Amino acid sequence: MTNFAFPIQLTPDTDDGGYVVTFLDLPETITQGDSVSECLTEAGLNFAILFNSQSQAYHALKNST
Repeated sequence: MTNFAFPIQLTPDTDDGGYVVTFLDLPETITQGDSVSECLTEAGLNFAILFNSQSQAYHALKNST
């Protein structure tokens, strides 16, 4: 299994509490959590969803030609 490291930014959510999580290299990926631990879990899940959807789109395009 390959490990990836992507920088994230945790911004305190002054309205609702917790943090907003953004990936510096993946601006379309935004999530949130009540604690740093929850933010890291949510960030990992969101990255996995994005990676999987991009991979499926790539393979669909590759197989359509």
